[in-house]
Amino acid sequence: MSAPDASTWVAEVDELRLDASAAPAARILARAATTLDSAAMVGALTGSIRGMGVIATWDRVASPVLRALEQLPPDTGQQIAVERMLSRAVSEAFAAVPRPEPGVPVRVLLACADDEQHTLALQALAAAVAEFGLSSCSLGAGMPPGALHSAVRRVRPVVAVVWSQTSATADPAHLLPLLIDRPCRALVAAGPGWTAVALPEAVVRPTDLSEAFDTIVGLITAG
Repeated sequence: MSAPDASTWVAEVDELRLDASAAPAARILARAATTLDSAAMVGALTGSIRGMGVIATWDRVASPVLRALEQLPPDTGQQIAVERMLSRAVSEAFAAVPRPEPGVPVRVLLACADDEQHTLALQALAAAVAEFGLSSCSLGAGMPPGALHSAVRRVRPVVAVVWSQTSATADPAHLLPLLIDRPCRALVAAGPGWTAVALPEAVVRPTDLSEAFDTIVGLITAG
């Protein structure tokens, strides 16, 4: 079967079923993504961040488009290109959120669980923390337990967040070293990967990114 031409592909994506949570900017983002218009994608995202903040942009703009793209049948490569360009635009938009000045104590450490490569939600969380005025240290994808423990001991944040997107990367044993010597005040297991996993009572498990952010802010502002 021959690959669909660009006009057919764009027409199909115009029928993307964005869920009820999607803001109008999500449709703009989807259209820009299908034409691989990086500047327009970043523009839609940054405009949304200015207008309604990082968390709402993740929940109502970026996530609905990402989910809708996942529902399309695989093609010969165009869908992959769209997803990669969109992911890059999301990363760029969240990275552009101003961070606190150098020297501000790091209050939050963010890392993906061992072997976890999905980082977009963690990038959104880092941007949301910065938007609130807090300094964070983001370690990115796939942090081995030993390296994570060492980093938390060095930074001594108030809150350490370990993100897992899938159950395959959600191993509670990897959290135990952080509970034994308590190098941080609170440990948060965030992301859908932890949903069905039994966790120690001391570990905080938010249901979504918005709750993860509220949890972080609550733990820090509580002193």
